[in-house]
Amino acid sequence: MSRPVALVFVLVLLILTSQFEWNQQFVNEAEPSLVLSKQQQISHKQELIKEQIILTQEKKIHELNELVNILQQQLMHCKAPSTNNNISVVGLDRR
Repeated sequence: MSRPVALVFVLVLLILTSQFEWNQQFVNEAEPSLVLSKQQQISHKQELIKEQIILTQEKKIHELNELVNILQQQLMHCKAPSTNNNISVVGLDRR
């Protein structure tokens, strides 16, 4: 490894470790009410996300139920005796 690359690497390492230590000190010095407030915000966001997921799943379930109903109707139509069952299609392969 060349000297400038090694110096840049060490510099980046020092910056990252100092930021990590600074963040730890900041969290330790923070007031408990701020920590609780952040936790409440996080839990509120999580609840909103859960509600969105549930709503999305309910919408998909509704769409699937509609598709099942349509397929059941088509199946019943296919099972019903029809006079059109014996008609053959002619001319589909003409080009």
